[in-house]
Amino acid sequence: MKLRSSSPVAVVAAALFLGGCSRSSGATHAQPTPNVALVDAGPHPLDAAAAVSTGRKPASFVPGTGRVFFGNWTSQNPAISVQELHVVRDEDGGTGALFLDDADEWPASLDDAGRLRARKSALGPLDITLYDDGSFEGEQRYEDGSKSTWAAVPFVPVAAEQLREPVGFEGFLGGTIRYRMKIALRGDEVEGVARYPTTRSDLRIRGTIDRATRRITADELDREGHVTGHIDALLLGHVVASPFRLRTALVGAWSSPDGKRRLALHLADGYYPDRVTALGRSLSAQEIYTRDCEVIREVVYPVVDGAPKALAESVEASLRPIEFLEQEDAVARMAPGARVKRVACPTDPDRRGTTRTVYTATPLYGSWIALQFDHYAQEGPISGNVWNDCVVVDLATGEVLEPAKLLDAATRATLTARARKEALASIEAPGAGEEDDLEDGTRIAAAQLSLEDVPLCIEEHSVRFALVSHRVFGPSQPVFDRTLVAGMLQPGKLRDLVAPKAK
Repeated sequence: MKLRSSSPVAVVAAALFLGGCSRSSGATHAQPTPNVALVDAGPHPLDAAAAVSTGRKPASFVPGTGRVFFGNWTSQNPAISVQELHVVRDEDGGTGALFLDDADEWPASLDDAGRLRARKSALGPLDITLYDDGSFEGEQRYEDGSKSTWAAVPFVPVAAEQLREPVGFEGFLGGTIRYRMKIALRGDEVEGVARYPTTRSDLRIRGTIDRATRRITADELDREGHVTGHIDALLLGHVVASPFRLRTALVGAWSSPDGKRRLALHLADGYYPDRVTALGRSLSAQEIYTRDCEVIREVVYPVVDGAPKALAESVEASLRPIEFLEQEDAVARMAPGARVKRVACPTDPDRRGTTRTVYTATPLYGSWIALQFDHYAQEGPISGNVWNDCVVVDLATGEVLEPAKLLDAATRATLTARARKEALASIEAPGAGEEDDLEDGTRIAAAQLSLEDVPLCIEEHSVRFALVSHRVFGPSQPVFDRTLVAGMLQPGKLRDLVAPKAK
């Protein structure tokens, strides 16, 4: 299959700033957390002087797996500025402070006055006080003399609606072992799945959550129900009344069934490849993750289980050029897993980059499954490229097709006209006598929107054209209801694939 060229777009991370609106971190946030000895070190008083002046009692020092504290930037809207700080003891008996925003690590210690101070920071020294009501306050100072200030905000328990729907998490165990989890909360119970890079059948996650402390205690089990690991972690992140939402994270430890092996666990909400089965045959994920200093390569690709070897090899060979792009041969020889190299890493910004391909699988009907591949490639200080490839796979015959190539010209023209009309309607008309170059450019791009050579992705409830448009003027991707599109299509394979099937 021939890959289409991608269009450059600026990928804007929704990370929170450590301070006021004018402050943001340029640091890379992919560093795994250090191993954490999750032992109850006993109470340790913090800043007794502050308790007298503020009336708040200083917090006990990080009992158990650690503790979450809440603060609010005084210069920000309270609806979006509440920030969470996770504090634990490290192996050297000091403290480790972990902010939720993109997993910034702040190795810290207590000074003689009992205040928590960061030993090092990419932005500036941190000086805060923690209180037993789950709040913190303090400031961060910068080299130019400015500072960011936090006011104390009471601890927030886990909301009932949080993780009502399953949420995927991705990250590491012990800093180097790639690990993924997908969980939902059912009352005070936690249920879900987990996987390692080489796992084909999902492991099960079963446990409980204490909403008041945000602590999750769960078992990791194999298909036979044998315990393969224990999870003891805190759920960070909360629901806010705003379009902006703090990221969710799990920070704690994974331990072996006998308790002899214990690894730090740090997962941020992210991608989880669901295993999909049709007529007794399955698409399961395998994963390659490599990191050479700041050059990261991640490929999550589907493999076929339960089918004859020749059919499985045929399907996987057809998908391989999409998954691995031009580096297929080099990557295919690598064993799946996480490899991390951090010795003598250069500081040259040109030695940074990310290449990522992941996929989403959607059952259609019979043995047909839709696959959508999401690609991202970025090198050095420049913006990255994003693009999609969408195919359908028949697990009974091994046939692999591109839906866009099955779309007839008349239906494509009808959908193009509809997409242009909707794109134009979404643009606000400028006021009388006003000229807006940005809106004019956007309006021209919407009027000229084309669906030629654009991948057609069949999703659970919709059909989406994976249009990668100009990052400034481009309209959003056209999305249509599957029933609507099926009604436009002539009888044939594409209509059979698009038409929703009764479950």
